[in-house]
Amino acid sequence: MRKNIHYVLWVLLTILLCECAGNEIKTQLNGIELLLKEKQNEKALQLLNRMNPEAIEDDECLALYWLFKMQADCRLNNKVSSIEPLKHTEKYFIDLHNYDRLAWTYYYMGFFSNRMGDRADAIRYLKKGENAALKVRDYAVLHHINQVISAINHDAKEFELAIEYGKKSVNYAFKVNDSVILATDLMNLAATYSIINKMDSANYYIKRMLPYLEAVPVDQRSDHYCNIGFLYYDFGNNVLAEKFLLKSVDIEYNPYSYRGLAQIYKKEGNREKAFAMWHKALNTTSLSLKANVVKDMAKAKKEEGDYKAAHELSLWATALKDSLHRQQKEENIKGQQELFDKERANEQLREERSYATWMAAILAVLIAALAAWTIYKKRKNSRRMNALNEELEQKDSAIEQLQQENEQKGKELERLSRDMTGYEEKHEKLLAAGQRLYEEIVAGGNTLEWEKEDFVHFVRYYKLKHADFVRHLENDYDELTARQKVFMILYDMGMTDEEVMRTLVLSETSIRVNKTRIKGKKLSPDKSEEGTVN
Repeated sequence: MRKNIHYVLWVLLTILLCECAGNEIKTQLNGIELLLKEKQNEKALQLLNRMNPEAIEDDECLALYWLFKMQADCRLNNKVSSIEPLKHTEKYFIDLHNYDRLAWTYYYMGFFSNRMGDRADAIRYLKKGENAALKVRDYAVLHHINQVISAINHDAKEFELAIEYGKKSVNYAFKVNDSVILATDLMNLAATYSIINKMDSANYYIKRMLPYLEAVPVDQRSDHYCNIGFLYYDFGNNVLAEKFLLKSVDIEYNPYSYRGLAQIYKKEGNREKAFAMWHKALNTTSLSLKANVVKDMAKAKKEEGDYKAAHELSLWATALKDSLHRQQKEENIKGQQELFDKERANEQLREERSYATWMAAILAVLIAALAAWTIYKKRKNSRRMNALNEELEQKDSAIEQLQQENEQKGKELERLSRDMTGYEEKHEKLLAAGQRLYEEIVAGGNTLEWEKEDFVHFVRYYKLKHADFVRHLENDYDELTARQKVFMILYDMGMTDEEVMRTLVLSETSIRVNKTRIKGKKLSPDKSEEGTVN
């Protein structure tokens, strides 16, 4: 008996200790997340390295540990040998439908896959991250994802796609209002335009980047100086080009800058310095860059008359280009992106069809309920008429009058039935019109050509989707017009001032006037709703 009691006590103590240990780990991870939010990355990584992931039994804590570990390594530019631990994190947040955490998980999986040279997997993870981030409108992670996808397309020589994603990255950078990432994104666009010889565009983005350059820490400006140097080289100003390229390599090793310096020194006739720079540029993981460097060296050797060395270097350049071609064919970067974009479009179409199916089902239920009510009323009236007929049999003098009343009631029922049928058809048409207008606005349309009734249809349809909000507009404001209701609804849909201006085709002044007039109609102040239009 005593042995059993001791055993039970031991089990309870073990459970209590495990619970305490789990709470302690969660507390540590919460503290680490705060450090990462404050960008104290080194301190956060030190705390993470003191923890033993193999001893973490709680699934949530283990998922967060690896997410924070990869985040710190990414920010500190540390090498990562495998993204396998993040697959547990991925599964955990998928099961929870936690798209905020899932988007960042996919970003780090894509970021490090690209670092390790697996661009096909990188694209796959980044596009998954983009889908998750779009569900929660997380502009910060959307910026990072588009920035990396742009860089991958740039390396794969898919320059049109690189520019497309680069512009998306710039737009998201403006939304999060970060000067450092804005400088990097504008610089990347300038570099891509320079490569495809669109120098006016390259110069335009460099000029846009310069005001933000001071916000970038000096030890992070290597790529910025590299691209500025190449732009000056393309414009024929070798002195300024050399100045910025040397600044770039003074900060950190940059193979692109070394190649640029080699081109400058070769042009000046200093072949010894040119070859020294080329050899430094060869220490790169980019097959494309390495092939171009070897090609430059072969051309220089040929000009010197060293045909044997030139031939060997040409063979090496050809082998590198063959490897690059095989890599690009296997990775199929453009095809991977098109596949994910097509899958996302299909998913949106399925969601829209599912929504339409639910709406049709709801309308069918409403129609069935109305039909049932009509049948019930008809049967009730029929029973009443039978009772009247029995009474009429007893009262001959009132038979004619009661029959006339009965006929009149029958006609009224028929008229009500016809009116109800017409009302149902009219109601369906109005809802369809409102739904069409709503979908146009969601797709990026505007109200430039709307009639007065279009605003009424839009509000009526939105009321079907968000009845509480529309009733709030009807009850808490003094006779808002349909256009003013649409103005409020657009904010309820999550639009910004700029998006409302575009949708309603209004000026910034008109936005402020509308807000003031609507506030003036409010019957009972509501701080949360006032914040919606401020």
